Amino acid sequence: LRIADVYRQGAEYTKARENLDLSLDIYTKKKDLTGRFDVISAIGTLHHYRYNDSLANKYYNQALEIAIELKDKDGIASSYSNLGNVLRFSHGDSAVTFFNKAIALYTELGSISGLSSCYNNMAIIYANKSDYNKSEVYFLKSYDAKKKLNLIIGQALTLNNLAFLTYNNA
Repeated sequence: LRIADVYRQGAEYTKARENLDLSLDIYTKKKDLTGRFDVISAIGTLHHYRYNDSLANKYYNQALEIAIELKDKDGIASSYSNLGNVLRFSHGDSAVTFFNKAIALYTELGSISGLSSCYNNMAIIYANKSDYNKSEVYFLKSYDAKKKLNLIIGQALTLNNLAFLTYNNA
């Protein structure tokens, strides 16, 4: 998975996919569902980076099915979040549904990082819908989470988003 991620970051998508396919074959032969979940999620991410959201959606749904089978709440939450990301700009209402499911699980798990990401994405969705009040609420939640995690750059980016939101709403 790490080699595939290096290829993905270098925009060598064919090599990334080849490595992911090899990994998937190995995990499938070993009947390792956790490994399959990780690889299938990574394939979804690879397609998302290539703006092929229909394939990203397909693989993220497959990963979700595996996470549910494993009863892996963190995997389920990350799958919901991934599905929300795929739908964030094209189907905002569906994305909100997925992010709300992820938020519920991340809250239960105490995952501040997961919550921060979901809150930020929800803020973007509401800003795109011109619902600036809800957007502000979610940006502030994201900021608070980033503050708890001591993510200085994340805090600065969120404050920048809030300033941009305020400017556009004035």
